[in-house]
Amino acid sequence: MDGHSFLSAWRRGGSGAPEPRPSVIPEVDDRPIGDSRGGEIECEGQSFMIEYLDSKNDMSCRSITVHSVKYNAKGNPYLSAHCHQRNAPRHFLLDRIECCIDFDGVVHETKPFLVETLGFDAELPRPVNSPRASRVNVARERARPHAILLACLSRCDGYMHPDEFAILCQHCEQLCDDLTLDECNELGTSYRRLRPTTEQMMEAIEMIRAETPIILEKFLVTAHQLIAADGKLTADEVRLFDEFSSELTGVGWIEPG
Repeated sequence: MDGHSFLSAWRRGGSGAPEPRPSVIPEVDDRPIGDSRGGEIECEGQSFMIEYLDSKNDMSCRSITVHSVKYNAKGNPYLSAHCHQRNAPRHFLLDRIECCIDFDGVVHETKPFLVETLGFDAELPRPVNSPRASRVNVARERARPHAILLACLSRCDGYMHPDEFAILCQHCEQLCDDLTLDECNELGTSYRRLRPTTEQMMEAIEMIRAETPIILEKFLVTAHQLIAADGKLTADEVRLFDEFSSELTGVGWIEPG
């Protein structure tokens, strides 16, 4: 399966990035940054807006979905992301991001926002093909595929209901070891901003398929609880859950005919 059917219902629900502040987009963007020099940090598809000053000193406001944090040849970190204005991949150097804006329109300083949302601190030593250092980032990596698929289901109807969000967070926390309340809250903040891409969703399916039968069953039970949490099942939610079940177990949830 090519994956496009999986997100068709989810995207119809309006789960894409929000409209940015009124802004003039430069006629031509900066050239793509060269190959990453190691230390790449995978992200879950968090979406937000940035005000960005490019190399020609043109300021623009972009809605982005972040795929990863990488480093250029000079060791400077940048966001590898999908730009919704261009509908294409773009790179954004962190030191050129003037501020970040969340879905409520609240403006945040770049550094603390990226620490909270991506678990990335530009002032810490650059990782070199090793697990992220902090407990929160290790937990985020462990739960990443589960959070991605549960976020897809939750946003299938265009809205992440508080009860759905609570189920998502509880499931991901149970996959990790003895997180503190503050650590759980930090994970929850990043999950609330998830807007996964098709590619991230397909990768998450492959990763969960490789889990133990017990974890796989627990995921499907949680997924079903999530789509029923707001007291109503939409056709899109049922269809997406059925496709997840079919891909992960070979057995769909909806009986043929």
